Amino acid sequence: MLKEFKMKKVLASILPLLFYIPISYAQDGTVCQTPVIKIAGPRQVVFNYNQDRCNATDTFDTPAMAFKDANGTVHLFSGIAGSYMSVGSSLDTVRRDCSRPYSNYEPADNATAASFDNWKWYRSPWTEDGVTIYSLVHNEFHGWSMNPGANCPSNDQNACLFPSVTVAKSTDSGKTFNIVRDASGNVELGMVTPYAYTPDGGNLHKQLGVRAPTNIISRMVDGKKYYFLLAANRGGMAQKGGTCLYRSDDVSDPTHWRAWDGNGFNVVVNATAYRDANIDPRQHICTPVFKNDPSSWTYNTVLNQYIAVVGINEGGEGFGYVFSNDMIHWSEPQLLMQTTLKAYQASRRGSNVVGQTYPSIIDPQSAGLNFEYSGSNPYLYFTRFNPKAGNWHNRDLIRVPLQVSCGS
Repeated sequence: MLKEFKMKKVLASILPLLFYIPISYAQDGTVCQTPVIKIAGPRQVVFNYNQDRCNATDTFDTPAMAFKDANGTVHLFSGIAGSYMSVGSSLDTVRRDCSRPYSNYEPADNATAASFDNWKWYRSPWTEDGVTIYSLVHNEFHGWSMNPGANCPSNDQNACLFPSVTVAKSTDSGKTFNIVRDASGNVELGMVTPYAYTPDGGNLHKQLGVRAPTNIISRMVDGKKYYFLLAANRGGMAQKGGTCLYRSDDVSDPTHWRAWDGNGFNVVVNATAYRDANIDPRQHICTPVFKNDPSSWTYNTVLNQYIAVVGINEGGEGFGYVFSNDMIHWSEPQLLMQTTLKAYQASRRGSNVVGQTYPSIIDPQSAGLNFEYSGSNPYLYFTRFNPKAGNWHNRDLIRVPLQVSCGS
């Protein structure tokens, strides 16, 4: 009993420090007007597919994201359906935990888009106490996989992919996650397009929907704590394509997410024609804050600016970054690293061509439990697609040190 009492006293003194998140510095300090981010060292292998995988399908198919549990253990999200987490005492020591894969990832209903219960990728973890972990889920309906004659006559997989964002929750410090459902058993919605799925993307012949939310960042606004994230909106109909900004005052309740409409966070983003026959889609349209698809973001304490990592596809190919001091007005993309994803996609087996995608910035020294901050020396994480040799899961997770400074 004495040993147990002493342990409780130690935990009581440590936990407040572990959970403290200095949100105030997200609003203080001189804003750097000329941010400079450079690669500052050699690449490091965080996960080697051939050596570290738990099974043949264990791989990285989303940007790396992380959180700490109540014991201070770091969990590195990989997100792909059926894969595993990497855990350790720090980001420098995480290793694959093969005891528990992501659960409930397969489609409960692969035949309809209306269920929002299709293929799932877990992303955007957030925790206040290290025990209850909330996660947003990138959900995909694949129109070509079930009844393609009706759902995807063109067999164009891009146009027949219908993405949305749903919600998952863990109550055991991230060991298992379950999709959140309402009292009627329906999947709770996070961010969705108000329009129903249209075979082949309708007359637009393009992918429609909301996809790939970033990690979550918190901030105090007028004495109240809010939560923010970015997500790519594919556009279509009245919706303009681009990256939209979302805010919630309660991450535990999916219905609280709202989108920026150009004047405020007024857009209800979980409305869908599948559940409201009288919906006016024009009332559920967000105003993009920048064009490029986001991958992750942090608040940088050196620059006193928000930094988002984006893909650059115009005039070249690479990972880029944009910055903002208010989350609304963003800079033009700056190149951070050249990539060869297009060359990889066009390559044949045996060509030895690699590709890179899914970038994210994570700082091992970030305060709090959710790695929402970065300083002068964070890391750029990304997935490396190894040369094609018959197994598309053969991917490694790489990180490279960065130097962040305010230029002249």
